[in-house]
Amino acid sequence: PNDVLTLLCNKVESFQSKICCIEYLRSSNLKERHWEKIEEIVGEDISHGVNLQFIMDKGVFEKEAEIKTVFDKAKAEGKLEDLLVDLENKWKNCSLSTKNELGCNVITSFAPIWILIEESIEIIKVIGNSIHS
Repeated sequence: PNDVLTLLCNKVESFQSKICCIEYLRSSNLKERHWEKIEEIVGEDISHGVNLQFIMDKGVFEKEAEIKTVFDKAKAEGKLEDLLVDLENKWKNCSLSTKNELGCNVITSFAPIWILIEESIEIIKVIGNSIHS
């Protein structure tokens, strides 16, 4: 077999094993608190001027399991934040139907509000009961 081909295959396989860790580190769910935890795990400031060589030199890939734990927590927290944002948007877009009777606006139905209240309570329970809240 060709030595160059073997060397290239080994390098590609080595890099493939690092792709998951790179994906964890580029997650948009990572907030400042998560980065602080990752820097604590790695023992280095990796917030500025970081490139692949820097990450490799600092041994970040060897800490993939711990970084994944932080990533998983950030991802779960992100889902909870998305639920809360969706709920806030529903309330912002909620309106009451009214009709004019004898010169006064009268609410015609509270049903949409009651439905939204019930949905809000359920979402708040989910958020409150989560280990990530």
